[in-house]
Order: sequence, then structure tokens, then C-alpha cells
Amino acid sequence: MFPITAADESGEVPDLDLVLGALDHLDMSALLALREALSDTLVDKSFVELDDKQVVDAAQRLQRQTRRDEAVQVALTTQMLERGLPAKRGLRRHGFLREVLGLNGSEAAARVGNTEHCAPLVGLTGDTLPPYAPTMATLLREGSIGTAHVRVMRSVIAKFPSAVRDDRPMWEAAEQQLGELAAMLDPDQLTKAVQRLLAYLDPDGVDDDDRDRKRRRGLTLGRQGVDHVSGIRGELDPVTRALWDVLAEKWARPGMNNPDDPESPVGDADKVHADVLAAAAKRDTRTAAQRNHDAFTLMLRTITESGVLGQHRGLPAQVIVTMTLDELEAETGIATTASGGHPPVRDALALAGTSRPLLALLDDKDRPLFFGRQRRLASADQRMALIASQRGCTRPGCDNPDTRVAVHHVQVTANMGGSPRSSPPTPDHPTSSAGSAGNNAAPINHYKPTRFCGRTAPSLPAPPPTANNSPSRPVRRAPRNNSATPCGTNSRSHAPTSPKATAGSTTSTSYPSATHPTSRSRREGAHRPVTLSRMPTTAADLTADALEFLTERHLASVVTLRHDGTPHSVAVGFTYDQERRVVRVITSDGKQKVRNVDRSGYAAVTQVDGPRWLTLEGPARILRDADDVQIAERRYAQRYREPRPNPRRVVVEIDVARVLGSRSLLDRT
Repeated sequence: MFPITAADESGEVPDLDLVLGALDHLDMSALLALREALSDTLVDKSFVELDDKQVVDAAQRLQRQTRRDEAVQVALTTQMLERGLPAKRGLRRHGFLREVLGLNGSEAAARVGNTEHCAPLVGLTGDTLPPYAPTMATLLREGSIGTAHVRVMRSVIAKFPSAVRDDRPMWEAAEQQLGELAAMLDPDQLTKAVQRLLAYLDPDGVDDDDRDRKRRRGLTLGRQGVDHVSGIRGELDPVTRALWDVLAEKWARPGMNNPDDPESPVGDADKVHADVLAAAAKRDTRTAAQRNHDAFTLMLRTITESGVLGQHRGLPAQVIVTMTLDELEAETGIATTASGGHPPVRDALALAGTSRPLLALLDDKDRPLFFGRQRRLASADQRMALIASQRGCTRPGCDNPDTRVAVHHVQVTANMGGSPRSSPPTPDHPTSSAGSAGNNAAPINHYKPTRFCGRTAPSLPAPPPTANNSPSRPVRRAPRNNSATPCGTNSRSHAPTSPKATAGSTTSTSYPSATHPTSRSRREGAHRPVTLSRMPTTAADLTADALEFLTERHLASVVTLRHDGTPHSVAVGFTYDQERRVVRVITSDGKQKVRNVDRSGYAAVTQVDGPRWLTLEGPARILRDADDVQIAERRYAQRYREPRPNPRRVVVEIDVARVLGSRSLLDRT
């Protein structure tokens, strides 16, 4: 321990117990100010005068406090999520934390995961319930474990077999034993030690439950690195593995499909002469992993060139590569694909093969010089022009590539999204690419699309301070000529001066779909920003009778929107979390309402009992994580009954942004 050597002006050393006792009387603002002052003092402090033991002790104490800081962050994150702050800013949870705290994607995901495991739960009656992982939460608050321990513990909990997940006492005992190991070991040692725990939970060494296999299956592609190579990780279920083995036996054998050998056989090895295949195998210097990669490439090329993928967003499912005319002629530089990839130009040309290149003429501000004919939906030529000019989503903060954005503009007709009315794209009213922060997400989005110099630009409110204390962050896809006059005043004043060319070469591939509405003017020189109509009631206005009504054993109807804007309604049971102000509906993956929510991002539930009725609506999402499903099942059992086992179960979670109901249940004062 350290001696107290600081003294006041009289030379007397202050009583540490007296100072610490005064902390209980400080409000949160004063405590945070004191915390910042202590950090400033420690940063400027020199530790040279400490002996060896004191240096180690100081490092250990600070490490413990750093770990406890994560518990404080969990509490603060819980408050931000339960108050619906991400939805109020038109963002998902991860995106909200990245924006306000300056976290990267993995840090934001870890923060949300830690909160879901370690934050106290709230019952339907408002009672505080233990966290999902109580031992983990306690150790984090004590500073006995850190975020690295939590990451290992969460990965192990996710691997608990269904027999353990369905038995809560056994689950809690396993989680407690896992916590005891974490408190004694560092994260690397814990990673090795938990293998024994998993072996105890699954003594046969094989998890033969089909639900576990379906839960663990997955394939994830990482981002492209500076060398333009993407990592891949995942787990294959038995059927997928069997199919891959058949493919690999044919196309990943030595000598086959070697891109470095022009004479390497391609396709069916049985139709190749044995001597030719043997000679190719002798020239083959690839590793087994490289042969698997090349077989995977050939599989994708064969599928995309076969035409079975059909169309995607008005274009044949294809690889669309954008490069400048200079890059095309010199065969150097980095191209851009419509899916957001960045292959070298030489590789892109090899991928295109003999495909016909398309030429898009752009001016010096990357605006298409020719946009196409007037029609309700964007033509293929217009889509190509936008891919060449916009290079992705125009919504600020969105990095979705062209293959994941909609090419249209809508006017929102109702709070729930309604059936969007698309106005026809014309040269004076250009179509733009708008991203997928959630289909029909415009009512809750604080960005208002406007036209700026022939391109889509955001009209932004004053941004809040960010974690690095900068007044604002750079806005993605902002107009390049920020000093120019907005095009509503005189669009012809920005006439093109130095056209440049962009060439696109095409083969084939396909990507997931998503849409995002934007609002545009019907005449030159004006715009109609997306606005949110005044909501009659919010979740905060629910009376005690309303909350009691939401705990009674009634069925309800959930309404979602089909792709054509018509409503889809079905009877469901649901639970309401007043603390977080969210509605949860458990259902099966692949259902119509699940597909609707995945596409539109909005839903409403209505519960009726005689003259009493309530409608809760707002932005919605589908939760597929096993932990989220288990929490929703537990809440469902508290209100209705224990749900039947369902390996395909998912959760429709609705952030309640608007409430309608009978007068007796709502506070209208």
C-alpha cells in the first residue's frame, strides 16, 4: 500500500476515510468531475520514486479499476439502450455506440454483448431480476475479470449444449464454475481450461443435438486488408461439409484448376487423360489450402456464369467493376466493385474476361452526363450510372455498397411507413442511391435528404459532441464541392467542364438486398424533407392500468408490411418490457412477418379486450442470437406458458415509438 503523504496548506495530512466518506454525498456530475481530475493527476504523475513493490501494486490496482470501468460502461450502455436512444437517431445499437463513443465495430459489438450478459434484467412488473450471467456480472463489478475474460466466457456459454441450456439450474452451475476459473486464470489460460468444462458438459465429445448444429453453423467473410485479401471463418453443418467434400475431391486435387498453370485441366478430371493430369500434378506447387481456395473460386464462377442467380435490383446478378479510363488503358491501379470490394485492375480485367465493357461519362464532379429516360423505376442504364458516380450509399454514416442500396425516392405516407410513392426519375429530379438503415426508416432518421449540385446530400442538425470531443465527425458521401451553391437555386450554373470516363466490366455474382427510402421534390428548386408527424402518445405515457393490461393473458395481433406495402396481420402472444420499452414476439424463422420485418424494419402489435385496447408500434428487428431467444422465451413463459422447443425460433423486437389506445389506458394530460 501507499503512504498518504499529501498535506493541505496547514501541513496536516487529510483523513483519507473522511475524504472517501464524502463521496456518498456527491451527485453524478461531481463524481465524474472528480474522476476526471484524478485521471489528469495520475497521467501527469511520475512513478520514479516508487520502489519495486509499490510499482507492481500500483499497476495491479489500476488494472482492477480498469476492469471495473467496464461494469460502469455496461450500466451506462444499458440506460442508453433502454431509453431507445439509438432508434431516436435512426441508428442500430452498434452504430449508435460507434458514433457517440468512437468505438470500432468489434468494440461496439462486444459492448452490446457484455451488456446483454451482465446488465440486470427487468420483469414485466418492473421488478429487477438477476443478470443473464450473474457470476460474470459480479466478477466484472469486482474487477476480478476483464473484457478479455468476458469474451472467452461468452464464447464458452454459446457452446453450451442444448441439454444444459434447457436446464437453468445446470446452466447456472456451469456458469458459476466458469466464473471461478476466470477469476483464477488469465484469458489465454482460461481458453485452454474451459475445454475440460465443455468436455464435462458433453462427455461423449460429440454434440449430437440437431439444434446445436443449426445454432452454430455460419460462414463469415472479413473485410479486405491492405493487401486486398479477405479472411474467412465459420463452421459447416454435416450436410454442407459433405457437399464440399464432393467438390474438393474433384476440383481441389493436385494439378486441377491451377490458375498459375495455363495447361492445367479445368472441370471434370475423369475426362482428362491420366498422363496430362499426372504432368499437371507434378507442376503443381500449391498447398492443400490453396487448392481448396481455387476450387471454391471455380465453384463461384461456375454458378454465377450459369445464370441461375437471375436478376438483382434491376440488373443481371453480376460483378460490376468500376475503373477510370486511364486505369483501364494502363491496367494499373485499384478498381471498385458494386459490392464494395477493391480488386487490383489487372485482377478485375482477368475476372471480366471477354465481357463487354460499358462506358459511363461523368463530369469533373462525378455527375453522370447522361442519365436515361424518364420512368417510374430506375433503368439498368441509370443504375449503372449511379454505381459509377455514387460508389455506394448516400446516407451519412452508411458504408453499404451499391449492391445493398435501393435506387429510388419515396414520400413517406404514414408513420408506419405506408406504401411508398415513387416519383419518376427525370434529368431535373435525379434518382439517388439510399442505404438500408432499415427499410422505411425515414420517419425516425434525423438526416433529411436534399439535392446539392446534382447529387444527394444530407441536411443535418447540429451534431452532438463525440467521444474524442471533436464537434462532429466527417460525413460520408458528402458533396465534394461544399462551397458551391445548392442546386435548388441554379442547377445550370454547375455545367460540366471536363468530362471523364468510367468503364465497367461485367461478369456475374449476387448479393443480399436492402432498401432505404429518401424524399425528393417534384419540381426544380425545392425539396420536401422527411418529417415525423406528432405522435399522440409515447410509451412513457402508459398508465398503471395500461401496464397491468399488458401483463394479462390476452393474445394480440402483429401487423407488418409486405413488399408491396399491404399489411400482413397475424395473431400472436407478446411481452412488453417497460424498462426498455420494447415488445417481443417469439416466432419461427422464415415466417412472413419475419421476412417483412427484415425488409421494412417496422411493426405494430394491438391487444384488445372489450372496450380496452392498446397499439404499440415502432422500429423492429429480428433477433436470432440464442441468448436473445432464451430471454424472450423466459418472458413469454411468465405471461403465457412454457413455449414448445423450436430450433428455428427467433424474436421480433419492436422499439415502441408510438402508442395508441383507449382513453382509460393512456395519460393524455
